[in-house]
Amino acid sequence: MSRIIYAFLLAAAFLGTPVLLSAQAASASIATWKDNKKAAYTIIHDDYGDVTTPGIANYADTIAYNRGVKINFGVITSVCDALGWSNAKRMITHGHEVINHSHNHLCALNGATWCTNTYTDLATEQGLSTELIEQNTGNRPRFFIHPFDVFNEDIHAYLSNLGYIGARAGNQAAINTANFNDFFHLNFYVFEPNFTLAQLNQGITAAIAGGGYAVQELHGVGDASWGSVSVANYRAHLNLVKDKINSGDVWASSLSEVITYKMQRAGYAPSAIYDAAAKKVTVNFTANQSINTAILKSPVTINVALTNLTFTTLSITQNGLPITDFKQTATGIAVNAYPHQGALVITGFGAGCAPNCPPPPCVLDGKTLSDVWLNIKTNTFSMADLTKDARYPNSPTRTDVMDNTAGFQRGDLGNKYGERVRGFIVPKTTGSHIFTITGDDDTELWLSLDDNPATKRKIAGFKGYTTPTQYTKYAGQKSAPIALVAGQSYYLEVLHVGLGGVDVFKINWQTPTIPQITTITNDYLSSKTCSTTIPTTQPSAIRDIFSFGGYVHGSKAVLNWVNSTSVQPTDYFVVEKLLPSGAFKDLDHVNADMPLGETRYFTFTDVQPDNGENFYRIKLVAQNGTSRYSEIIKLALDPTHWRLYPNPAFDYVELDLKSRENKSGRVEVYDAQGRLVLTKIIEKIPSAAYRLELDGQWMVGQYWVRVHVEGVHDLVAPVMITKD
Repeated sequence: MSRIIYAFLLAAAFLGTPVLLSAQAASASIATWKDNKKAAYTIIHDDYGDVTTPGIANYADTIAYNRGVKINFGVITSVCDALGWSNAKRMITHGHEVINHSHNHLCALNGATWCTNTYTDLATEQGLSTELIEQNTGNRPRFFIHPFDVFNEDIHAYLSNLGYIGARAGNQAAINTANFNDFFHLNFYVFEPNFTLAQLNQGITAAIAGGGYAVQELHGVGDASWGSVSVANYRAHLNLVKDKINSGDVWASSLSEVITYKMQRAGYAPSAIYDAAAKKVTVNFTANQSINTAILKSPVTINVALTNLTFTTLSITQNGLPITDFKQTATGIAVNAYPHQGALVITGFGAGCAPNCPPPPCVLDGKTLSDVWLNIKTNTFSMADLTKDARYPNSPTRTDVMDNTAGFQRGDLGNKYGERVRGFIVPKTTGSHIFTITGDDDTELWLSLDDNPATKRKIAGFKGYTTPTQYTKYAGQKSAPIALVAGQSYYLEVLHVGLGGVDVFKINWQTPTIPQITTITNDYLSSKTCSTTIPTTQPSAIRDIFSFGGYVHGSKAVLNWVNSTSVQPTDYFVVEKLLPSGAFKDLDHVNADMPLGETRYFTFTDVQPDNGENFYRIKLVAQNGTSRYSEIIKLALDPTHWRLYPNPAFDYVELDLKSRENKSGRVEVYDAQGRLVLTKIIEKIPSAAYRLELDGQWMVGQYWVRVHVEGVHDLVAPVMITKD
């Protein structure tokens, strides 16, 4: 406590003046768009089933699916044949939404010369088409596209009685405002013949700029349809959409998801109450209008703002069932849930921290900074050519902000250049991480023990050429296992000297939860550190032992930790292991003898770990006799061998279970939400690998494979499903 605050409190006590400190409290609201995105965006493809639009199934489906974008396709039911219905069912499994574009594609009213063939038979154009779509796809359509965008209100009344929730019947070349509520008159953008890619991008750009909702009308892709968009332009547009999704700018989803989200946002009013005695927050929902909950397609994002509340092990339930779709925000917690399913109960809060609460966590911006030195003097293309340049490190030719942090690939640097890409990496799991780097012509990867660039050390590097996926060409490409702590910022730096051409280097890693080599995506990266948000009033002793983790190497358990003597000089460490009785035993002493102000890296190997789960902690003994403990980590050994490959996979994976040959087993596959999506019984495990067919129809994303084998504890491994 500062002298000023102390003096104020002391004076207030003598004068009888009440001192008001900030109270603990919580409040709740529903975000304008899901996941707190800035805007929303939907793509509609008209005329599905017509002979002129085969590109919807042949191109649009796969291009959008590979980028995690859901599209909508409007069926003309009178011309959709068996192949069209089969493709429609496939597209629905990819998350795309089938909608109704009438039975015969006739005009509702007389209009221009191109719109004179009118209809009055609503039972056929709307009713029969609805039944045919449901019969042939198993999905009842909820949104209607008027042929030629011509309509009257009698049609909307008829559609409403059929259970439809909206129609495209608003203004053209206009976004829908953030709080739009007229779902039967949605504004939209039309892609017309001879339109350019820039015109195709207008809708999503306008939506983001205005914080609203853009609906883009298209027809076919790479075919002979009216206003067909080329495959190249469609792919480029979907790349833009994907980038805007990843950057947090846009929620790109289906019509039903967006509309039912807005229904719930208008129909429910959340309120939050903090119970100090029970240390829990309850979020209640008041319904202010009737909603047919059977049609809801998307949960809403409930932002729970917390005032002077901290938590350790956060738990959220709804009607006794756990909610796992939530994340920490700068002001509290964002939870995705359906309000009609009941109140949210949030527990895991610690004691109040007022008046010295830590600031809210910073949000990673997904960017890095790239310093570029053009035209360096080089004949050998080695790192010394860059580091000996008089302009290095303080006078780069330019500094770029890099958005494509997943691959660090560029092509505009010319010949004889050097670059330094720098930023911070924040892991999501605690434990050992292994980094791999590829590049051309001399590439080095540096990492600090914390967010301080001064502690950086080279963890990988090589001179030569590799492709972006050539991971084992040089010995220096791969780092040793490095213990990292979830949520901690670590300074990351890449030095790169190139001849020119593609200008490519790429960083990948293996994490405790994903042992395969995977790209470091931008949700782990930031151009600024989050560690600087730790207040100076917070005791620095919490950082005496940090970055404690470990990994299994063969039949041994290897522990790594970092010690920073920021409070007291360290004498030694005691490595402790949990016994079945619940007590810890000493495995060994590790000498430190570290004076004040040092940071060092330590390792210890347990040469005889137990089969199954092993729990470890580190006891720090300071030179003044005081001691503190690290967190407890778990390392699991499986004495029997198994592996899963290829990973990532598309149409199959193979399970190497030969160490369990002739036993019976059961294979289960779960999606990222924990839902069981596939079960296979193995009567007798073969000596060769067991092939698990995935049929190429699965959504892109992470799945978990669990193997039950008689007499052996379950085996679990992640697998990534992809299409590209």
